[in-house]
Amino acid sequence: MPKVEKVTISVPTELMAHIEGLRQEAGANRSEVVTDLLWRGWRQLENERREERYRAAYQAQPETIGELEWADMAAAELLAGDTGEPDSIPERKRRAAS
Repeated sequence: MPKVEKVTISVPTELMAHIEGLRQEAGANRSEVVTDLLWRGWRQLENERREERYRAAYQAQPETIGELEWADMAAAELLAGDTGEPDSIPERKRRAAS
């Protein structure tokens, strides 16, 4: 069992009513419900931070015209079904016995 810490917090009455509703639906205890909600919120914050770092990096170094043209060409080939590979693999030629 993971280590836990007991904390006391104050939450708005309306929020507590929602937490109690979730608790009853899930058949879980209050700690389980609040812990789940906190983990979900934490993951959402991490995802938002990751997206913000991506946006900042993209703004600092956006795609070049050449990269955009290549992506358009690759997408057009993919949609046309052209993989650049032959339809069939040529058979290997056998060597004549010496």
